[in-house]
Amino acid sequence: AGKTMVVTSLGLLLGGRADPALVRVGAKAAVVEGRITVSEGDAAALRAEEAGAELDDGALLISRTVSAEGRSRAHLGGRSVPVGVLTELADELVAVHGQTDQQGLLKPARQRQALDRYAGDGVEV
Repeated sequence: AGKTMVVTSLGLLLGGRADPALVRVGAKAAVVEGRITVSEGDAAALRAEEAGAELDDGALLISRTVSAEGRSRAHLGGRSVPVGVLTELADELVAVHGQTDQQGLLKPARQRQALDRYAGDGVEV
């Protein structure tokens, strides 16, 4: 129980669409907060710092507030940021997989992509 709530919350933290239906009846807003550990100097940490965010002991604090009217605010490392910054960070922070993602491996093009990723840039055949 609660899996949908967790996935929806992660979606909001990573720049997903803010739906006012997520706000409980009678409440003014819904707030989601997350603390994600990042390594100093990795792509996510660098992008966050470019946006003015500060790391807290190697962690990135992310929050998103959705008002009952549908307005949304995003904060990253204690700074107010455009939601687009969270969307940019999403690619660096998480990989979401569905129940049938493995079906893509049946396609030869996806098999080649997986092998190329595994082999790296320096291998020539």
